[in-house]
Amino acid sequence: MTSESDASPGSLAPAITAWRDGDLETAARLCRARTDADPLDADAWALMARVALSWRRPKHALELCGRALVADPAHPEALVALGAVLGALAAFAEAETACRRAVHVRPQTVDGWRQWADVARLAGRHRTALAAARRVVALRPEAPAAWSGLGTALAAAGDTLGAGRALARACRLDPRDRETRERLRHLMALHRAVRDAADALAAEDSDPEG
Repeated sequence: MTSESDASPGSLAPAITAWRDGDLETAARLCRARTDADPLDADAWALMARVALSWRRPKHALELCGRALVADPAHPEALVALGAVLGALAAFAEAETACRRAVHVRPQTVDGWRQWADVARLAGRHRTALAAARRVVALRPEAPAAWSGLGTALAAAGDTLGAGRALARACRLDPRDRETRERLRHLMALHRAVRDAADALAAEDSDPEG
């Protein structure tokens, strides 16, 4: 299985397209056809794990990741999928280990760094999340999703101004992304509210009659 960062094997491309388009039944059917033909098709098992996770079946997805990794213990996409599944199960330390292995095997895997950023953020490990999110930006500086992900990590770490700048960059790269624009407006409104509250407290503290 591949991501936007890696070239995909042509025979799996229709299944990947179906998965990305939300046609999970078709993606699963195409993957099953491949695993029936070759039980050691790690690409297909890894994508089936993603499909199972989309169906909110994390335990089944975990089993499918295991099959992919039996076929190829160093399969980057299977390791990334494992990180996503373990993150969904709140096994954050194990999820980070899977993501770390994925980026060790393939340092240029955008999905690996992005998944690591996500699970580290959910675990409250903001420095790690920021480092991984910045690696995604370094690998794909023209991708709006990379800047949006960095904005998410910065906001979680409490850096609303930095998050705003990252989201603004994402909006400039994709002006049609309404969701990111709405996130940016919400973040800036929150920043103004916090600033106004701080100013009000400072004014009260400086009032000699307070």
